[in-house]
Amino acid sequence: MEIPLSLVRLDASGRKPAAGAEAAALRYGIPLWYRLVSCSIAGILVAANALASLEPGYRLSAFGIVLVLAAVLAAVYEERWTFRAADRSVAGKLGLVFAAKRLRFSFEDVARVKVDSFIKGRLDQSAVPPADKVPRGSLARMIIEMKDGQGYLVDSVPFKARERLEDAAAAIAAMVGVPLD
Repeated sequence: MEIPLSLVRLDASGRKPAAGAEAAALRYGIPLWYRLVSCSIAGILVAANALASLEPGYRLSAFGIVLVLAAVLAAVYEERWTFRAADRSVAGKLGLVFAAKRLRFSFEDVARVKVDSFIKGRLDQSAVPPADKVPRGSLARMIIEMKDGQGYLVDSVPFKARERLEDAAAAIAAMVGVPLD
């Protein structure tokens, strides 16, 4: 299942800016609605199992335990990239909230933002077929390439969602002040 990451423009206080105002930061990550839905599902499953355990002879199955754990892990998963113009920094946070990997680097370390494609079933990835000929399972990927040659995969989406990814990549490239390839 794809978790659709969203781009949010923020002002200096961390809130959405007024219409027409310039953004002081961009946050690209898991949207609030996903977190709320995940927490709700996890809460419902935990409550249902707690209530059912009050019944004499009730025993939670292995499948039930796995389902509850998966819902709880989904609720605490974090994937967020923040681009701040004020201190010209990029901060990434990926993983479970309590054990997330954190990345931090400056705009000056970034060489470019790139959107590329992985076309399923092709050895030559340099030639992208027309959109109507792209096989299912193909991906569009947003990558931040560093000046030292290292790259960070920011997001990958089904190829049909490439336009949304390109829009987010263009906004990020403009904020960082690097080319978009």
